Amino acid sequence: MAQIYLHNIAVGRSRVALKIKCHCVSAFGSCRRRYCEAKVIPFEMIGDAIMESLLRSRRIRRSNALPTSRVTCLKPRNERSMRRKMVPLWFIDTRNWTMRNGKSRRRLKT
Repeated sequence: MAQIYLHNIAVGRSRVALKIKCHCVSAFGSCRRRYCEAKVIPFEMIGDAIMESLLRSRRIRRSNALPTSRVTCLKPRNERSMRRKMVPLWFIDTRNWTMRNGKSRRRLKT
């Protein structure tokens, strides 16, 4: 149970990126002074990214034991075709979820 908790924390941290917002703080519309603050990206975007990688992950059995019947471990019909199209969860490079210079680098490397 503790390993699952630590894994969830690591995934959450890898998905949370900072968004830098800057505002002009000067009179008459001239931007002589800028006020910048770093904010966490909206929670909906974080949740969408986690759900997307969850849907792309492979289904594995819960233990090494052989299933007692065929019904316990049925695979969906389209899993084989989906596996060819989607990147598995453990091959996603989480370094691409960080932001540099205010630009999002949300590309997936395969």
